[in-house]
Amino acid sequence: MYTFVLTLLLSGVIAGGGYFYFTYTQDKIELQAKELITLQTTVDRQEAAIKQMVLERDATVEAMNRYATRARVAEEYQDQLLKTLHKHDLTNLVSKKPNLTGKVINEGTDKILSDLESITQPD
Repeated sequence: MYTFVLTLLLSGVIAGGGYFYFTYTQDKIELQAKELITLQTTVDRQEAAIKQMVLERDATVEAMNRYATRARVAEEYQDQLLKTLHKHDLTNLVSKKPNLTGKVINEGTDKILSDLESITQPD
């Protein structure tokens, strides 16, 4: 009889332990599933932010390339103007033909100011 009671008691302890272990494991699995969802959401947001940063970087690189091209064109024009100025002795030319050179200089100044105005306008 003691054997039967002892077997029954031992079976009850094992069943209770099994039930406790099962519920504990289920709760832990549920908690970890929630954490996984939270982490996945965070990863998705970070991936979206990275994609946006890459797009912004590409746009910035493209704009820098455009500005670099415009700067090269401006430098070439500046070099051309400097060559022209070195080629001509304006002091001598102005003293010989003041009316003609004044007109040419004023027209050139107007053109340069117009060019400067057009390249400094925002896109």
